Amino acid sequence: MNVHLIAPLTFVDVALYRQLMDKLAEVLDPFTGNLRCADEDPVVNANRDNAMNGIPEGFEPIFRSSPYLDLMGPIFSKNTEEGLKIGLLAEQKHCNARNSVHGGVLSSLADIALGYNAAYQGDKPTPMVTANLTIDFAGSAKLGDWIEISTDIQKIGKSMAFANCYFTVSTKRIVRASGVFAIINK
Repeated sequence: MNVHLIAPLTFVDVALYRQLMDKLAEVLDPFTGNLRCADEDPVVNANRDNAMNGIPEGFEPIFRSSPYLDLMGPIFSKNTEEGLKIGLLAEQKHCNARNSVHGGVLSSLADIALGYNAAYQGDKPTPMVTANLTIDFAGSAKLGDWIEISTDIQKIGKSMAFANCYFTVSTKRIVRASGVFAIINK
């Protein structure tokens, strides 16, 4: 937040300025300077910190990353018989102003889950790019929630791949997404 002063500070103004700065310190993250999620308090922080130590068994940091995923993460993955599951522990940086995980974060996770599962179906990865991504929000995730994404591959063809994924928080399904990927033939 930038504060522009138009007139020189007087003694009374300095006192008000200090009060304002104290109030701002209560709502700004001390490390980033960003506004905290509205319901962030010590109880929420404690719950989040406990959950961070309790990533579900079998989940590891995702095996392939990028600068964007590093900013968004940490993102986790787990190989299962049904395919690669993707997981994310909702942190403050994932929240919108209503303390729900932002739809853009969920859309990015859908693209990752769908694309990675489609690309890694064979013995070696198939290069592909997203041609279409459709996402339906049926619920929401909150700060501290563990979000898990399961993917179903519909078809991998010679030029296109099709997949669907489902997001759950606990046992509640919150998002459904489908993707179409164009296979890059070298």
